[in-house]
Amino acid sequence: MVDTGSDLIWTQCEGAVSYFHQEESLYPAADSSTYEPLLCNDRHPLCDTSKCVEGICAYEEAYLSRSVTSGVLAKEQFTLYSDNDGLESFDIIMGCGTKQENFGPFIGDGFRSQKPDVITGLLGMGGGARSFINQLGPAGEAKFEYCLKPYTDGVASRTYLRFGSDVRIRGGRLGQQRVYSTPLFFQRHNPDAYYLHLEGISICPERLPFRRSDLEFHKDTYRGGCIIDSGAPATLMHGPLFDKVAESVEVYFQDLNILRVEAPRGYFDLCFSPKPKDDKDYPAMTFHFQNADFIMDKPDTVFSIGGNDFCLGISRLDGDYDVMFGAMQQARKRILHDVTRGTLRFATDDCQLNS
Repeated sequence: MVDTGSDLIWTQCEGAVSYFHQEESLYPAADSSTYEPLLCNDRHPLCDTSKCVEGICAYEEAYLSRSVTSGVLAKEQFTLYSDNDGLESFDIIMGCGTKQENFGPFIGDGFRSQKPDVITGLLGMGGGARSFINQLGPAGEAKFEYCLKPYTDGVASRTYLRFGSDVRIRGGRLGQQRVYSTPLFFQRHNPDAYYLHLEGISICPERLPFRRSDLEFHKDTYRGGCIIDSGAPATLMHGPLFDKVAESVEVYFQDLNILRVEAPRGYFDLCFSPKPKDDKDYPAMTFHFQNADFIMDKPDTVFSIGGNDFCLGISRLDGDYDVMFGAMQQARKRILHDVTRGTLRFATDDCQLNS
């Protein structure tokens, strides 16, 4: 899974004492001629020498979802395809996961419902030193681009991830689509996370009554603000902000005689029944970033649509952020993180592999 909210790269390895289900076999590190454990005595900059297991650098990474992975760090050879140079190989420091706990319901549980479990670990793309983008090459090429397909395309829908000179967003337009640009920045206390200036939220044409201070990062408490996180399955929102969004959505559907259900489904906090008869009856949502409106006008980028009901694809968050802008809402857009220039650029796209 591509995760812009963390920096560690890891996969589950053979010999793991605890692991989540995956379709592929666990990674056979012992059979790889290019796998080389990171030794504490070598004092590699990505090795925390206070965490050593029999002289090998170890790691433990905990996520907001309370999932935890732990294991050892190693150097391994990665190979990627480049539009310009064919296949390129390079060494990357990665985690060899030997103990994974509390993963699910989105990772490792697909086999229970006869769906493929295609995730075997995380590709950390955050701002920290261990991230793939910061290990990949010179700082001048620190940019990457992805395009997420909606969940309605299926669990294992194929798309792409582009780096450096292979990115396709360059000018002000992408084909017939306008390219929007908004500042992307870091906070010193949290170098992994990519922050955005979120200035407001609209449901259909109605802009909700948020003050700018409701959504901005507060330097005195190191809390608040909006981060973009492809590792979050759907957007998470601080309680008081979520309540205002939920109230607006509920009023909208009341006018269509569609009512809130008392028992929300799984991950989601606000669900409704019956489903609208037409896609045009679902409201669009807009996140108003600085100088750029991110418009979500397809039902499956705003709502999780089930067999008998549908749910707002935003959940309540109790944590340090106001908003974690998640993967469901990012779908159907080509999104470029230009870390060097401090900009996030995006345009509507169909996310085809050859695009």
